[in-house]
Amino acid sequence: MTLVVPQIHANGTPPGDLVDRLENVWLTLQQAYRELRLCAPNSRDYAGMDNYQAAVKQHNERFRAIQTLQADLEREIGEINKQTGASWL
Repeated sequence: MTLVVPQIHANGTPPGDLVDRLENVWLTLQQAYRELRLCAPNSRDYAGMDNYQAAVKQHNERFRAIQTLQADLEREIGEINKQTGASWL
């Protein structure tokens, strides 16, 4: 996916506001990641090993989706900060 980054200028949203909002989403995703760990499949909850393995695969895909989104947000924050000379993470 091509990352589209806002261009910082005097008439636009203040860069600090943009970064704060993206950071809040990143932190919320971090909490979601922690909560998702608590939902790990347990083989006793699935009828048959195939279903359990499919549930584990699905669970891991959810982790990867969160990680991918967090990485995108980090890149976007970094690109915004490049325009302003600020830093994050």
